[in-house]
This record gives sequence, C-alpha cells and structure tokens, in this order.
Amino acid sequence: MSSTLPVQEGFIPFRGYRTWYRIVGDLSVNKKGMFPLVTLHGGPGATHYGLLPLEKITETGRAVIFYDQLGCGNSDRPDDSSIWSVKLFLDELIAIRRELGLDQIHLFGHSWGGMLAMEYVLTQPSGVLSLVLASSLASGALIDAERKRVYEQLPFEVREILLTQRWSEEPEYQQARKYFDTHHVIRHEPWPDFLDQANKRMNVKVNISMWSQGELRTWDIRPRLREIHVSTLVTSGVYDGMSPTQDDILFQGIPQAKHMVFQDSAHFAHAEETDTYIAVLNEFLTQVEQSYQ
Repeated sequence: MSSTLPVQEGFIPFRGYRTWYRIVGDLSVNKKGMFPLVTLHGGPGATHYGLLPLEKITETGRAVIFYDQLGCGNSDRPDDSSIWSVKLFLDELIAIRRELGLDQIHLFGHSWGGMLAMEYVLTQPSGVLSLVLASSLASGALIDAERKRVYEQLPFEVREILLTQRWSEEPEYQQARKYFDTHHVIRHEPWPDFLDQANKRMNVKVNISMWSQGELRTWDIRPRLREIHVSTLVTSGVYDGMSPTQDDILFQGIPQAKHMVFQDSAHFAHAEETDTYIAVLNEFLTQVEQSYQ
C-alpha cells in the first residue's frame, strides 16, 4: 500500500485489555465532506488482515480505519471463554469510535463484521452515514442448509469428506478443504499473503465459542431489517460458499439498500476484484455524502 499516506497505529483500553487499531490516511479530510471508512472484520476471531485490500480506497483521499477485535490479531487475547458475546463486540466498537474521535463515519462489515455492523446500527448511534454489508448474513440458523447446498455441487469425494468430518490436520481433509476454499472462499491460487497472515493470526477458540457454543448459531436479524434506516450497500460474490443466498435477504429487507453482485468472486470480493470493488464502494460512499450536502 502507499507509503506516502499518514499511518497511525496504537491501542485503546477496553475492559482491562487492549484493542489494536490502524488508521491509514488523513482523518481531517472530513472537513471537505469526505468521511472515513471504519471496517469490521469477519470471524469472530479473524483479523483485519482479511480487509487490507480496502486500503486502496485511500487513493481517493478517504481515510480507512482497521482494528483487530479483542481476542485476535494484534489485540489482547483474554483466556476466558465466558466473555465472548455480541454485546462485548458492540461495546468495543463504541470504545473505538469514542477514543479515536470518529464522529461521522461510513461502516463496513465483512461476513460476521456485517452482522456486528447491523446490530450496531440498530442501536441508533449518531454519525453513521452509511452501511456496507460484504458477504454477510441475515441468519446464523440458515448456514447449515446453505452450506449443504454448496457442498452438493462439489465433487463426490470432496463433498463426502466435508460432510462427514470435522476440522482435521489429516491430509485428505486438508485437501478437501483447500478445494472448497479456492472455489468458494477466495478464488486465488495461491492465496494472497494477507489472507495467509489473517489465517495465522485467527483465534479459532473465539470463533468456536461464538458459533458452535454461543449465540450466533441461532442469531437471526431478519425480523428487524426494516428498522435499518441508513443507506446500505450489500455486496456479494457469485461463488460465495459461506452465505450464498443471504445477500438477497438483506437487500430485500433493508429499505434503503442497493445490491452489487461480483461475477468473478466468492467470499472476498474486495480482494478478488479489488479495483472494481473499490470503484463501486467509492461511488456509493460519495453519493451518500452528496445527499448530506
């Protein structure tokens, strides 16, 4: 990414721990009617590394803020499985905005980050100009059915391994998982370095705690989508194997939503078709800002 842009990194205190953040670009440009993009990564337990291609939007003059949610990446990793909840991550986002003085923002959420973003917007916070939901979900309860439909399209031997085995270091499982990932997660081979970094720094324990054992398994925001009253852009990839039909639920349910489907992408359209994605994203953000002038 550009080395000429100002970069600020640091930690904010949160519930006795530290949350790491990174600001790329000049936050003062909001004086010219251009407001920063705050990004929420997936998981839970994943890291900001999966969103690094979004740094390209700083070429338009807009600042972007990344942070690693508590428990992963460069942030502290509490060894207490009882603390992981949607409420904790909502409070963390509130703390990020307060500590960094982010009064007016655009909010970008990828996958789980989009779920968190919707929960946050429903609290009716001030200063959120727009919402971007990238390969996100409307219901955790729909995941198994969706995943099964995707698996049914896979070669028989791959499908059988993924349906009958849980995560394993065994070569046959890893090979089957690699086939799925390169067809339905990100369609790059080899995977880009930033995504390898994201996987290395992911905290699987947080993910399991929130999904397999926690509230996300039955999480369902569909009844409340009509209550989201900010301009929203829903994006998805044709080959997404994580949430292949939920983008349409979001688009149909949110009153002021626009929808963009990327034809050569899976779960990481912002990384697979970066130039096109940034152009679409910037056009949307600019239109929202112009409506406030």
